[in-house]
Amino acid sequence: MKSPEQIEKFSISNPFKFEYVHAANLEALNIQALPTTFIFNAQGELRYDAAGFREWNDEENRALIKFIIDSDE
Repeated sequence: MKSPEQIEKFSISNPFKFEYVHAANLEALNIQALPTTFIFNAQGELRYDAAGFREWNDEENRALIKFIIDSDE
């Protein structure tokens, strides 16, 4: 698990338009594996979750993110 300092350093050097969260209690969030990804819309509603590694820059996953964004507009 990354420390808050590591997350902050990464977010500064990678200025993506999303928020990073440091979760100290994985059981409370029902996280079964690391990494786990949650995608929320602008209203704070969970739109997608997946356990395990994803290559987020590949075409299929970029299309998934675009679909999630477009479905909320």
